[in-house]
Amino acid sequence: MIDFWEIAGRIVLMDPVTRNHDLYDVDTGIIPLQDGGCILVGHCNTASLPFPVESYYNSLRDYLTLRYSGADSLLSPVISMFALGEVGVMLFNQQFRDLFESVSTYLRTQSPIQGRRDTGSASLFYIALAVLCVDMTSRASIADGNFLGLTPNDAADQTALQQLARDAMFTQGANALCFQGAWQQGSDNTLRDQLYLGGTLPFRHFRFVEGLA
Repeated sequence: MIDFWEIAGRIVLMDPVTRNHDLYDVDTGIIPLQDGGCILVGHCNTASLPFPVESYYNSLRDYLTLRYSGADSLLSPVISMFALGEVGVMLFNQQFRDLFESVSTYLRTQSPIQGRRDTGSASLFYIALAVLCVDMTSRASIADGNFLGLTPNDAADQTALQQLARDAMFTQGANALCFQGAWQQGSDNTLRDQLYLGGTLPFRHFRFVEGLA
């Protein structure tokens, strides 16, 4: 799950022109919309994404591995098929993409982390950012300075994320994106109760709401 959080945190700060061309565009994107307003015809109302490995998983993995390399390498050396599938779910239909783009625009241009991009910050910054976008419980904890095991090493990153967690406009957009829009909670456990990598990194599961065309 940690690999997905980092990928999501980076994609939401990606230049929108690049994101559209590389991920969404009907001719050039890895996950373009098709007839019916979703990624795959016939799957608007399902929570699964049965992509062929060659045309989706391998392509997206290669893209992310190439884009985030060197000093900007992802924390996880291996991108799981689970994380790749969740990226597809995250951008499944136009309704969600519109909400996602709105949050992205605010984050990049007006929020306490304005000016940040999908490269140039530490992995834990992007991971914590994605968690802030989707988890109300963690948002409240981070606002109080408790990063639940996801504390960035850089003090400026910590401060910026705390300010973002307290930002009313961000909260409004994130809630529309994840709880009033296309996502719902898939676990009653708080983030701190679920651990990864021998108990050093937490995670939380969310699932896609079916029936969104």
